[in-house]
Amino acid sequence: MIVTIHKAKTELSKLIKRVEAGEEIEIARGKDVVARIVPSQPKVKKNMGIGAWAGQVHVSPDFNDTPVEDLFGDYENEPIEPPARYSRVHLGGSEKP
Repeated sequence: MIVTIHKAKTELSKLIKRVEAGEEIEIARGKDVVARIVPSQPKVKKNMGIGAWAGQVHVSPDFNDTPVEDLFGDYENEPIEPPARYSRVHLGGSEKP
């Protein structure tokens, strides 16, 4: 179907309903087609269920051999310090607690 720009502006919602039904609409300026309204491609939903990554992920046999302490240190006995952006200095307080 070919419509003029004026008709497309005044009847846009009707034209969109026709496009949703699968029709393609061409918009013309005078006798020249300058645009086309077409149905959008439906988004493909990928299967992310159980087994979706089967055969695509490899876990090394020694995955669990490294002690947690070697990765994170002695985090249970170390004091927790907030990042600098949350320190008292940045929040308007003094440097000393």
